Amino acid sequence: MQSPNVLSKHFRNLIKQITSQTSSDWKSKIVQHTRQSDGHNCRPLILKFAETYLQQKDISMVYTTQEANTVFRRQIAIVLMKESGNNFRSCTTDL
Repeated sequence: MQSPNVLSKHFRNLIKQITSQTSSDWKSKIVQHTRQSDGHNCRPLILKFAETYLQQKDISMVYTTQEANTVFRRQIAIVLMKESGNNFRSCTTDL
């Protein structure tokens, strides 16, 4: 696995090729958002915030409850399985 510095360098080079800009040209801003309710669901929340922001929706409306995070994680897993190119069979459980 490559180090974060190497990956960061490759990412910066990719962005520069695509946009003719460097990452130092990017503008950042802080947007109002709801706070996560625990200390271990930051990754799915960051993805959900990014998705909502890129859809030009209000990220303050993203739910940060445990139940919402479970839904986010499932959505991420489904997308990853669909996009992986592998044929995953649906798993069902009779209760």
